Amino acid sequence: MLMLAAVIALLCAAGTAGAATYAVDVANDNGALNTCGAGAGDCSLRGAINKANADTTADIITFSALASVTLESPMDPITEKVTINGGGTTVIGSLNYTTSCLPGDYAFDLTTSQVQLVRLPIYNVCTRPIKSILPAPAIQIGPRRADNTVSINGTGGGANVDIYRADAPAGQSEALEYFESAVAPGGSYSYVLPSLPAFSEKFTAAGTDTNGTTPFAAAVSRPADLTSPVLNNAVANANNSVRLDFSEGIGGNVTGMLGAFALKMGTANRQITSVDVSGNSVYLGSASTPWSTGEAGAVSFTGTSRVTDPSGNEVLGTPTKTVFSGPGELNVPVVSKFRANPTKFCRKKTSKCRRGQTYLYITLNKASRVIFNVYRAKGRKFVVKYVRKLPAGTSKTRLFGTINGRTLPATSLIVNAVAEDSARNLSAPVDATFKVVTKKSQL
Repeated sequence: MLMLAAVIALLCAAGTAGAATYAVDVANDNGALNTCGAGAGDCSLRGAINKANADTTADIITFSALASVTLESPMDPITEKVTINGGGTTVIGSLNYTTSCLPGDYAFDLTTSQVQLVRLPIYNVCTRPIKSILPAPAIQIGPRRADNTVSINGTGGGANVDIYRADAPAGQSEALEYFESAVAPGGSYSYVLPSLPAFSEKFTAAGTDTNGTTPFAAAVSRPADLTSPVLNNAVANANNSVRLDFSEGIGGNVTGMLGAFALKMGTANRQITSVDVSGNSVYLGSASTPWSTGEAGAVSFTGTSRVTDPSGNEVLGTPTKTVFSGPGELNVPVVSKFRANPTKFCRKKTSKCRRGQTYLYITLNKASRVIFNVYRAKGRKFVVKYVRKLPAGTSKTRLFGTINGRTLPATSLIVNAVAEDSARNLSAPVDATFKVVTKKSQL
């Protein structure tokens, strides 16, 4: 905020003698309200611009604590140099404006006028808030870093950048200005948020050129995935290999993970020479002297490289996990012929929908503990998890009783199955799809 105050002070000082300040004190769009004097209710934004256009000096337009100003049509051309200091006031378009927009309609046209907009968010005006010679800045939120921080990042698009926190979903007001940065043209910026943003929370990037023109041209909402993967389990699956099991799928540069881990088995440190990723698991290979059967150890994160999920969220901190003794049973469980039958079923039995259950059929090569996770097909949003101990061969397990009573809409669902044997070896995950319906005609 100090930078902003300094900029405004400099602009005021740079104005020629006789520069006037006009305070907008009405929210309606009446160009005749252009007295802009000491009286109340005599100065609209359009009227203030008309007043400034009639004055050849570098004028300033301010706002009298107005939350928003509503435009009925595009703003009149600004022909003289003026600074519009919004202070966070929001400019929006009326229903009449937004339903009768023409392709060339903009709230402000800043391509020919010497105009500076300071903290003046402009939303919902023909979906084209400002016509400017500047390209839009780039902006993104996240991913989450190992130090548990989330940043707003982007590039200036040839301009300096201000970052604003705007209320979602419509962006009708500016809640808080988080960040100001004098980013070199074309350079990058990054700001660490003081707290994790809420779901659907919206942020706006404003680019400011050397003349101070500020188009609000880039906005972003909090991404759905800001959750870091968690290391749940580590087990030696051979005398020279360790499997790490995470809470979600692992992505990113596998080669770059070589320096991410430190491994000690028995009493000796082991050099990690290979890293392989398969779903939620990471396999660490060591070409050094194999450890003995029954030796346990520990694996830790060095902090040198980062392990991320497919969205780029990093494992938090530098955790350490005990490696269970191995190799133990090396024949991993295998899941085959996994399916749901019927593939459509009613959430509960009613007069309109009498089929009330479905079953999962699964074939295992060995007795295993099977973890079933149910997700919504769209976005793979988690619904419920349950576990069954099943023998070798083909088994039939009832699905309906597990989710009965939960509030599930009529939707396509996925059940994911992973088998785990007594040595904690995991099978490859498999999916089966089914659909929950509410009436018999949907079966």
